[in-house]
Amino acid sequence: MMKKFSVMTWCIVGLSWLLTLVLVLIAPRSVAMHFNAAGQVDSTSGRWGLLLEPVLLSLIAGGCSWLAHAQRRRNNLTTLPVILVGEWRYLGLLVVILVVFGWLQLNQVGILN
Repeated sequence: MMKKFSVMTWCIVGLSWLLTLVLVLIAPRSVAMHFNAAGQVDSTSGRWGLLLEPVLLSLIAGGCSWLAHAQRRRNNLTTLPVILVGEWRYLGLLVVILVVFGWLQLNQVGILN
């Protein structure tokens, strides 16, 4: 009964993909891919380089989902219809990563500069 957790997890990932697709549409031809310690751009890529962040978030979300499922099986809680404390931690982690990646993408496109 991890449906609520799974829906919330993949909604976070979907929001990341949606933000990225919007940014790809409005991004200049070349976007920043790396910033040095002084905050200056030292590597650029095409606008499709923005897809790196949602791909990474998708992989992290898949790992969190797998770990949550394994923990439920180990503790015999697979039929419990609520989101467990550990699962809320995973969701919190995914939201933090979403915010950080969103901020990074806005910097990459030049909106926050």
